[in-house]
Amino acid sequence: MSTRTTEENKMDYLSAIPVELLLMVYEELLVTDGFVPVDTPTPANMLAIMQTSSWHLQAAETFYSKNEFLFTCNAAQPLGPIASGNLHFLRKIAISLCTDHPDLPTTLDRAQLIKAPAVANLKLDQVSVEVCSKLHPLIVDHFDDSLLTQMHPFTYALCFLIRSRVVKHLRIRLNAARFATNTVAVLQKVFRENHQAKATLTFYVGSSYASGNIVTDTTKCERAVTGTYHNSPVSVGDFVEEDLTFDNIDDMSMDDASDMEDEEGLDAAVMGMVTFAPELFL
Repeated sequence: MSTRTTEENKMDYLSAIPVELLLMVYEELLVTDGFVPVDTPTPANMLAIMQTSSWHLQAAETFYSKNEFLFTCNAAQPLGPIASGNLHFLRKIAISLCTDHPDLPTTLDRAQLIKAPAVANLKLDQVSVEVCSKLHPLIVDHFDDSLLTQMHPFTYALCFLIRSRVVKHLRIRLNAARFATNTVAVLQKVFRENHQAKATLTFYVGSSYASGNIVTDTTKCERAVTGTYHNSPVSVGDFVEEDLTFDNIDDMSMDDASDMEDEEGLDAAVMGMVTFAPELFL
């Protein structure tokens, strides 16, 4: 009577399959289109394959090297959701962050995620960084909370990432956010000084990395500094009472309403009522 275990029989079965074929099976089962968010649970079928397979290392390498993983500021710590033993398999990652006042602790914390691949000394083919804004589109250009100046923590972090030379192709996408005038030129200069000709730095504007959103004219992703910050950035639907000068629009005096009517359009109304939430004049 044979005393071989079930696991030993599995090993014999897997060993009989050509490696090329086995890797093709892993790719079919473990590789997905689009981003794989790291702050959501790994699908049970993928997890089962990697945990029970006798060829765990090959399965893990396929999963982490063939997929593009999305990191956000919701992650408990930079790169934390992925085990340190698997980080070196990564080849493509995407980072999505909302910018804010440059001096806020949350802004400084989020910048650490941009620096994380360099700190971990990863060797990546591509990093995609999306920077978005919390402000409503009608007021976003009036405040600098969504503006990345040369001194902004995100800009510093991007320079740090570029100088580390851990990524071949860097994509930066601005979704309602903008760079301050001449900041793109600074990033391009740092990139040229630290990378060979085959490496690329590409800028995008909009909600996707579609080729139609590639920036060829830097004025499309830059603007001048206003010097004004919104104390508590809110988007439409997020009503914050302390953002209001008046508790209710009805509390405004007739003089206040007349002053608003005399201003030249929405631009003046926004700048003249810095502490007003956008819902009150949309």
